[in-house]
Amino acid sequence: MIKLNTERLIVYTASRDEMQKIIDDQTDDILKTAYREMLQGASDHPDQWEWYAIWIIERKDGSKVGDLCFKGLNNDGSTEIGYGISTEYQGRGYATEAVDAAVSWALRQSEVRRVEAETEPDNKASQRVLEKCGFIPAGTTGEEGPRFVKTLWTPWPDYENCIAGLPNSIMQYFGVTPAGSTLPLLDRYLDKRYKNVVVILLDGMGVNILEENLSSDGFFRTHLAGSISSVFPPTTVAATTSVQSGLPPCEHAWLGWDCYYPQVDKNVTVFTNREQGTNAPAADYNVPQRYTGYESIFDRFEKAGRKAYAVTPFHAPHPDSFRKICKQIARLCRQDGEKYVYAYWNEPDHTMHGTGVFSKASRRLIGGLQKQVEKLCRKLKDTLVIVTADHGHIDSEGVCITDYPTITDCLVRMPSIEPRALNLFVKEGKEKQFEAEFARCFGSDFILMPKQEVLEKNLFGTGNEHPCLRSMLGDYLAVAVGRSAIYNTHREAERFIGVHAGLTEEELRIPLIVSDSSRK
Repeated sequence: MIKLNTERLIVYTASRDEMQKIIDDQTDDILKTAYREMLQGASDHPDQWEWYAIWIIERKDGSKVGDLCFKGLNNDGSTEIGYGISTEYQGRGYATEAVDAAVSWALRQSEVRRVEAETEPDNKASQRVLEKCGFIPAGTTGEEGPRFVKTLWTPWPDYENCIAGLPNSIMQYFGVTPAGSTLPLLDRYLDKRYKNVVVILLDGMGVNILEENLSSDGFFRTHLAGSISSVFPPTTVAATTSVQSGLPPCEHAWLGWDCYYPQVDKNVTVFTNREQGTNAPAADYNVPQRYTGYESIFDRFEKAGRKAYAVTPFHAPHPDSFRKICKQIARLCRQDGEKYVYAYWNEPDHTMHGTGVFSKASRRLIGGLQKQVEKLCRKLKDTLVIVTADHGHIDSEGVCITDYPTITDCLVRMPSIEPRALNLFVKEGKEKQFEAEFARCFGSDFILMPKQEVLEKNLFGTGNEHPCLRSMLGDYLAVAVGRSAIYNTHREAERFIGVHAGLTEEELRIPLIVSDSSRK
């Protein structure tokens, strides 16, 4: 059973017995015939029950207010929806609320590209429902009347205008051979010689974070050159590795916080080289570095005889505050010679994880970061400062996968990568059971993509695929498009509010902020 929860309603697929009762209780001959056809269609296609069955629309108090249905699933990725609300419940917005939830669910299924509907020419109320749910006129007329359509639009990483191109633009600017294609938006600002080019990456500071937490006349938004795309998954491990290598994730294979390494048959926390969820070393050597090591932008600068510096808590002298990072940037920029400076700070990501995207604490912290960057930029001379992020953030609802034994029973090992981008290895022979259970439990918030589809759609980018990539990927990738995040433990599920790594605009869209000290 698929069950969708909205603000006031529960919308769910009826069982065979529930459908038969609806048929038996129906007094309208036309509706009785239609319901019989639905039951017959569902019986003929038990593996596609949700595409033929009646979906019951029920208020939270248990009152049934109406129903809807999909009229099968076509080979071209289209389906049609029909709906009705009982007379006594009409005019309260229930149809819009239920249809919107059902259509959103349908468009999150990997095999669906569009949802269609048709209404009687004079049924203006039904047409308004469709319009409120994002349908547009198809320009054709069906048996009942004018047809409407809503087409899938899922945010997708734009690897032609992506953060992975940022270091390549900088390498090209300094005469260093880039690792891949450049970032066109940044190339336009690298039109003159600077003594210093500085990149400040503020973890998690997506465009939506700027727009909701900062005034439009502040330093960051008045210096916003435009927005660019993160990589997939939009998360710190994958994105910052792209920033430090110039490679998309398909080439560097640092896919997320935990990655499966077949060479040791373990899920490994890549930044710490620990077994997932433990303090135990994954091996007596650095597993990620050995099997997915890469040439960094700093390696390339050194080979070319150019200067490049990293200012992060993980590089000496290990600054432990953003104030100290800004001081070190200023000190490096005063030194002689042309140079590239890369700086990273783990905020506002850290605060948003714990308090939420738009909390008072997050807003206060982001405002403080803006003030410090503005102060730094006013001090610098002959310097181009670029401020960006690795990903954005959204607030979420966390669940623990161990609470879903019908799913974990199908898995070879616990999920890896990220809670909103789950790498899933399924036991042989349990694929159909797994697909059905995952759809039942999480179909409204996740797209479940088979491994081959992930690769064919270049979700991790285009380029020379890393030799380990395919063996690191499981049978399925579950990608969040709603608000849920699936954790391996209750502790994690209860701890995090702000999250990332899914396929939403908020998580993928990041800013390119540019300050040129020579043009003050």
